Amino acid sequence: MNRPLAIIFQLRATRDIERADEWWRTNRPSSPDLFVTELTRVLDAVALMPTLGTPAASPRARGLN
Repeated sequence: MNRPLAIIFQLRATRDIERADEWWRTNRPSSPDLFVTELTRVLDAVALMPTLGTPAASPRARGLN
C-alpha cells in the first residue's frame, strides 16, 4: 500500500479553515465537530488517492497539485 501524501495548507487556507470551524461550532451546536470530522475524512481520502475527483477548471487553479 502506498504511503499517504502530506497535505500542506497555505497560511490563508489555514485561517479560512479555522474561521469555518469557528462558525460551524457557533452556529451548529447540535453537531459542533462535524466540520472538522468531514474535512479530516476528505483530506485522508485525498492523501491516499490524490487523483480522486475532477481537476478544477478554473484558470486560477492552474498548476496546483
